[in-house]
Order: sequence, then C-alpha cells, then structure tokens
Amino acid sequence: MKSPLYKELMNQLASHIKKDYQPNQKLPSERELVEMFKVSRSTVRLALNELEEKGLIYRLHGKGTFVAPTFIKQPNLGSMYSFSSQMEGEGKEISTKNISLKLCTPEKEIALQLNLASNDQAYELIRLRLADGEPLVYNRTYLPEKIFPNLTLDDLNQGTLYGTLKKKYHQISVLAFEDVQTVNLTKEAAQLLHVKENTASLKINRKAINDKNIRSSLHKHSLAEINLYIDLSNIMNNMGRKMMTYFIHADKFFLENKTEIGGYLEVDDHGKFGFYYPEDEKPEGKIVDYTGKWIAPGLVDTHIHGLVNEDSMKSDWEGINKISEGLLKAGVTSWLPTTITNSDKHLIETCEKYAAHKGEETGAKIQGLHFEGPYFTPKHAGAENPKYMRDPSIEELRRYEEASDGMLIKMSMAPERKGSKEFVRQAVKDGIIIALGHSASDYKDAIACVEAGATMFCHTYNGMEPMSQHAPNLLGAAYSARLVTDELICDGHHVLEPTVRALVRAKGPEHICLITDCMQAGLMPDGDYMLGELPVYVKDGMARLKDGDNLAGSILLLKQAVKNLVDWNVVTPEDAIMMASYVPARSINKLDKCGSIKPDKPADFIVLNPDMTLSETYLDGVSRYKA
Repeated sequence: MKSPLYKELMNQLASHIKKDYQPNQKLPSERELVEMFKVSRSTVRLALNELEEKGLIYRLHGKGTFVAPTFIKQPNLGSMYSFSSQMEGEGKEISTKNISLKLCTPEKEIALQLNLASNDQAYELIRLRLADGEPLVYNRTYLPEKIFPNLTLDDLNQGTLYGTLKKKYHQISVLAFEDVQTVNLTKEAAQLLHVKENTASLKINRKAINDKNIRSSLHKHSLAEINLYIDLSNIMNNMGRKMMTYFIHADKFFLENKTEIGGYLEVDDHGKFGFYYPEDEKPEGKIVDYTGKWIAPGLVDTHIHGLVNEDSMKSDWEGINKISEGLLKAGVTSWLPTTITNSDKHLIETCEKYAAHKGEETGAKIQGLHFEGPYFTPKHAGAENPKYMRDPSIEELRRYEEASDGMLIKMSMAPERKGSKEFVRQAVKDGIIIALGHSASDYKDAIACVEAGATMFCHTYNGMEPMSQHAPNLLGAAYSARLVTDELICDGHHVLEPTVRALVRAKGPEHICLITDCMQAGLMPDGDYMLGELPVYVKDGMARLKDGDNLAGSILLLKQAVKNLVDWNVVTPEDAIMMASYVPARSINKLDKCGSIKPDKPADFIVLNPDMTLSETYLDGVSRYKA
C-alpha cells in the first residue's frame, strides 16, 4: 500500500535535513515548501508535525522552523507546566538549591517582558532544580525590585519561590509559557549541572502575571524565568510525558459504561488510562490513594466565550492560554473556544489566531472552534450584535475552514435563514457539527435542517420562541427530534429547575449536553465587562446587557452545572457527569480524545468530593489543579 503523501514528504525532508542542513539552521517557510514540492499546505504541515514529533526540527513562532541540534525530542508544553509534577510522576524526590541572588540591570529582552524602565533594577536569582539529588535544571529568575523590595536569599531558603512571594509580598502569580527552543549550555550553567560546556539543552522561557493584574489589559508581569533542561537520556527523551505507571485508589470510579465502587484505575507511563481493577485485585506498583473521593472523566465545555477577564475572540494568545489554565479550576480538561456574531474580517482573524497556535495551550485542551453565528435571526439576537447577522454561505464557511487550519468543527445557526438546509447538507459533508438556535424558526424549517444533518440545538430554550401545542417551532423540534443532542445551561437563571427537569425527562440525560456559555467575567468579581462590542454588567450570579437587560452569556463553571443537577435531584451523579463529559465529547466527534475513562485514552480526569465539589484536576495523568 502506498504511503500517504505527507509521509513521503516527511521522508524527503528528513533526508534533506540530515544531508544538507546544520543544527539551528532555518528551514524554508511553509509557503516555500508548498512551491518547492507542489503539494498542499496541509500536507506540508502534517509532514512538519511528524518531523517535530521525531525531534528533527523545532519551531519558534514568528521566526520560523529550524533544525534541532543533536535532534532532541521536544516535550509537549502542556506537560512542562511543573518540574515537580514531572519528576514526581517518575517517582523521584525533588528539591531546589538557591545559588545566588543579586540586584542587576536586566538585559533589554527581560526588561521589556517585565515592563521595566531603563534605570529599573531586578533581582537575579540563580537556582538549580534537582531530582534524587541530581541537578537537572538551571533556572534564572528575574524579580523587579519595585515589586519585591528587600528580597533576601534567607527569605527564599525558607520555602519555595512562589510560596515565599505569596507569604512576604502577598503575590500569587499565574504562569505562562513564552517559547521553547534547543540551545547549548553556557559555561556557568554547565559547571553547576556537572556537564560539559555546550551540552545541548532545552530552553523554556516562562513568565508570571501578578494575580492583581489579571484583570488588567496590560498584563503586568511580576517575574520572568529562564529554564535550561539538560539532555539526560531518561529525562530529555520525552520530558513531561515520561512517568512511572501508577494506580488510583478511590471510593468510586465513573467509567464509560459502568460506575465502579472502590478499586484501582491504572494510569500508564504515557499519561493514558489503563485497566480498572476491583478492590480485591490490588495491583503491584505505586498507589495514589484517594480514599473518600470519586474519580470522574475531565469535563468538556463545547460552548464557552471566555474566563478570567479574557475573551475567546478579542484576547491574544497569552489571554487564550489563561482561559485554558483557568478552566482546570472548573474541572474542564477539553473545550471549544466559541465566537460570537461578528464581521467576516474578525472571524477570519480569530481562525488564524488559533491555527497559528494549534496545540500550544498548557491547560485544558482545545479540541476545535465553535462559531456561534453569524447566521442568526435578529429577533433572537440575545447578546449577539444583529448588524453582523446574515444568510449562510458555503464560500464563507470554506474560508473559515481554511483560515482555521481545520480547527473549526462546530457552528450554531438559525434554520429559517435563506438556503439553510442546503448549507447544512454541505457543511456536514465537510465534517462541521451544526447546532440550531438564536432563531424564530417554525417546526418545518427546523426539522428540515435536522434531516439535512444538524445534530444539536444551541442553548435550548434560550434564544428561541416559546412553544405551544399549536406552534411546536424550534423548541418543539429540540424536544421531539429523536437522536439530536440539546445544549442546556444549568445555572438556575437561563433555565429554571422545573424546565430543566422537563427537558431532561423528555430527552433522557444521554441527549443533553451541559454547557456554560460563560463569558469573560467567569472566575471574576461582579462589575462591568464586555461581550464582543456590547457592554455587560455582572451581578447576582448573572451577566446582563446594559442596554435591554438581556442575559449575556453566563458566569457559570461546568463543575457547578454538574453539582446543580445533582443538588436539584434532577439526575444522579453518574448521569450529571456523563452530561458534562461523554455527551459533549460525543456531540463533537471527539470521544477518541476526551469525555470518558477508557483504556488508551488521555488520562484527563477530576477528583470529586461526595458532595460533587471539585478536589483536583489531572491532565495527561499529571495533577494540575488542587482546590
């Protein structure tokens, strides 16, 4: 059988790299490779992805693609969040050694990151991170003197760096990655790490944002880190992914097809789920004990506009990654950034932003994009801007698909717009999930789009005409269409408990997809915010438009929606979890990547207390958030 075209291209490129290129030499751009080999851009990207996975190349965004020195395999940045988590996953004892602390005038690049003036000084902290006493990471951290006055080495020796900053300066910082590259060690770093000068290492730049400035559009950085990971065979070969297999012991496990009482769940050394073992078949190996707790799959939010004062359309990539990290606090491990109705230009720019940073998020995993609009009806605009609403266009959709590099996978639209059923038919052929909503549609148009391929209803009840026995309309289609999935916002404001109960009983929990429709005010205090171009105020657990007082998205967290359903006695914990994990993953055709606990799927899971509150969130088998 002939190899796929991208595999053939990958082999050709690998041969050229090994024969004609030097370490750190820049490769031709994607556009140039398309011209050179007469293939599509997607073929080039697939080939480059394979080469990066094999460790032959590395990428610096905005600068290009380069040949990796000594062909070091680069780790997944999502797993590089915590040196401690990495080493603990391998069963190693971790420690930190502070080498020196001095005041200095930082180099220009660091000063820019920290928003320092030319005469501002910063503390330069040199430290080593060790595993089982062996130094593995050389760390250089810069802390502005104006933020951390009178910092001493004695302070830092009393505990961890971030613990000290929190205790002495009341600073809590949110970490974000800048970039990753392969470099050779300096003489100083090599001596401290006990290796030869110019030894290949992996350089990870990180910065931290003071929690007091999270709401600020300026994102003032409280410190900057440079980490050099040395090339040790058992660490660098797959750092952050390689871990020791372990077994979770807990009171209850919500598996895909059965809820087990007690027992053990395997997480293998690749961060994947293994087998479940009953209580009387205790496996040999490392046991992580969660007695008194319940283990459930990570939650999946397929309709969310923002969080932590960041917006899925307006924020830059740093802001998007803050949403990704923040979602771990909500028990969410996979999500679809969701747009609102906007101009063609802004939608294209949004697609290009996500395509340029595909796979770079360090928190909850982005499984694709969801376009809420622009093909809606103004009568039920809700918090969407009517001036951008228009009839569906396949040509427009194709531009969005191309600009997103295939990341656009779901679209919500009104079935009464001109040409809707024809659009649905073609969009579904392209692999797009169609949801119906923000509509004054009658039953006839709605069910015609369902039969053409639409499989979901957008935040059922909201943005729809009321239903009567003589006018079933869009809501009637959501109730009566047998195999569709209905989105539902369970915050107690968008839909009241009796109405939630009616829909769940009519459809069954297996056809209800819990969503949040959360906007940027999620995890933020009451106050004034924006949803797209429209001013919003948040008060009493609700986000409302200042003009008209319509509900404007929500500030709901998915973990709370799950708890609400159980507290309201609408469904069992088993079904509530399914409605926020398995059903949403199935609804977007991503069950192979998320949504349930099953062998060989990524070990993305949450630890719950019996009262359904969140205790801990794991990503790829690594603990990433503790309540």
